[in-house]
Amino acid sequence: MIVNNSVRRSAQVAVAATALALLGTGIAAACHPQGVIQKDVKDTTTGSTFVKADTTGSALTVHPGDTLVYQITVSDLATAQDDQMINTLITDQLPAGLKLVTEDDLQTKFTVNQRTSVTRTITVQVTAQTAQVIENQACFTGDSIDHKVPQKGCDLAYVNVVVPAPTPSATPTPTPTPTPTPSASPSPSPQVLSDTTSTLPDTGASLAGTSLGLSAMVAAGMTYIRSRKQK
Repeated sequence: MIVNNSVRRSAQVAVAATALALLGTGIAAACHPQGVIQKDVKDTTTGSTFVKADTTGSALTVHPGDTLVYQITVSDLATAQDDQMINTLITDQLPAGLKLVTEDDLQTKFTVNQRTSVTRTITVQVTAQTAQVIENQACFTGDSIDHKVPQKGCDLAYVNVVVPAPTPSATPTPTPTPTPTPSASPSPSPQVLSDTTSTLPDTGASLAGTSLGLSAMVAAGMTYIRSRKQK
């Protein structure tokens, strides 16, 4: 009976030691942040609101030259004391088709307390000139205060670049070529027949007749003169 009690006490001691060990392990594991990241995007050119756009199907429609703002939020979902996430750093490598305009300080580490969030923004311009879907990924890293529970994660935001169809230029209306007006053919002037009587050519017959008449007259005169002398 005494032996049995000794065994029982030994067993109880062992259980207590195990419980203490487990309790100590639990205390050590209590410092456990739960970091998560979310990336949203909006188009300030078109005036859209922030959307999650974490799939190609939910991608935000944008156009070449638009200005976009990416909002990156890192949260610590843990609720226990000492669950804050320290040495937190956000990284975002812009892909081709986007040009950085401005960004919050992404080079400085920060702390995210339990049940709180920290937000950073990046402003970019769409430089892509062809229709395409652009994937932009942001990531974070962090640590627990005892440096035993490191944290990390990534999130995506997609934009769908749509290139508007070019506006067709108006085809100039051809100027009609004026049809030349045919010149009026001048009416033929009627020929006026001259009333001038044509003079027949002188054949010499008149002169001959005149000469004969004069000769006769001269002969008659001579005859008359001789007859007067004879008397």
